[in-house]
Amino acid sequence: FHPSLPSHADHAWAASHAPLGSHMLAFELDSRDAVNRFFGRLEKITFCPSLGDASTTVSHPASTSHRTFSQEELGAADISEGLVRMSVGLENVAELVKDVDRALGS
Repeated sequence: FHPSLPSHADHAWAASHAPLGSHMLAFELDSRDAVNRFFGRLEKITFCPSLGDASTTVSHPASTSHRTFSQEELGAADISEGLVRMSVGLENVAELVKDVDRALGS
């Protein structure tokens, strides 16, 4: 889910406000177990309940920032148990891609 993609509902707004894109992204895994496995396999990227650092971090909104939401509220906000948020830092891109690929079991 990234507003720089033309298919995103907020693409036009994002393009006008952040023409160079953003370092924040989110992607969906199948389940909370898949999220836990992914986080457990990351070697370079660290878990952080709050995003924003010079280092790349990942977060699980359903158990951190939105943990007080009911299932209905999570659904209304499009936050599933498989949602991962990533804030990309200043590390070498190839190392980050390798870490994500390894953690996803690619």
